[in-house]
Amino acid sequence: NRNKGNHIIVSKLEHDSIYGIVKFLERSGFKVDYVKNDADGIIDFDHLKSLITDNTILVSICAVNSEMGIRQPLKTIKQIITKENHRTLLHSDMTQALGKIPINLSDVDLASMSGHKIYGPPGIGILYKKEGTLVNPLIHGSNDLRPGTPPLSLIASFSKAIRLSTNDLNKKEIKIEKLNNKIVTHLEKYPNVLINKTKYSIPHILNISLMNIKSDTFINALNKYNIYIGSNTACSSGKISAAVYNIYNDKVRALTTLRISISHLTSVDEINTFLNAFDEVYKNLSNLSKEGL
Repeated sequence: NRNKGNHIIVSKLEHDSIYGIVKFLERSGFKVDYVKNDADGIIDFDHLKSLITDNTILVSICAVNSEMGIRQPLKTIKQIITKENHRTLLHSDMTQALGKIPINLSDVDLASMSGHKIYGPPGIGILYKKEGTLVNPLIHGSNDLRPGTPPLSLIASFSKAIRLSTNDLNKKEIKIEKLNNKIVTHLEKYPNVLINKTKYSIPHILNISLMNIKSDTFINALNKYNIYIGSNTACSSGKISAAVYNIYNDKVRALTTLRISISHLTSVDEINTFLNAFDEVYKNLSNLSKEGL
């Protein structure tokens, strides 16, 4: 609502879906600023303070970055925002946080989440809004926020997925951390494989760079072993990794990323299968590279 202000702040570590909305809002007359982050990917608090004005209506910061798994301190960010302008709302894309880390919705005014990231059905999501936060509908024709008949089967399935995915989070994280460490220890023996993580990266998302092999070539070779990983996120495949470039300021490193997703359902045998396939593919592609093919 531009009557309350026309200034929006977002981080440089958001998912492409957020930037798509931001670009639309810019074309619609909103002013957008991008808050910096430190070397570990955490929002620069001083820079955030300097950006907030009387016209700032919204700050959007993802809870967990989708490429490197960097977790933001939303409670501290909200406190800063409230101190600088109590009318400014904080939205957080929590899609990568749901089912991975504890979520405290009291830290934000608005939050968005998606079902397919927690083994729920695609085509269903959540927009949380704190009581008293007013949101205008995008589609009109009803007294509801979203007109139409609610898809009860999707809602029920998503609800069940949330309950299952948020059980025993600590126990699941310990297992995933061990699997993550196993992969990292194995890959660190390769001089041209760089691990892209900071001390704030959650273990569920492991990002690496193959400095001497194209990501797409490596991914396609792994597919023959029935192993499927991605470069960046599924929605931005083939593009430079914005998060990796932002942290390391290295274009080659950001262009050669692989993103490995680890779940509480992933087994040690599956990790071993992946690592064996990785070794074979890396060896074969490195030999081809040396031969100039």
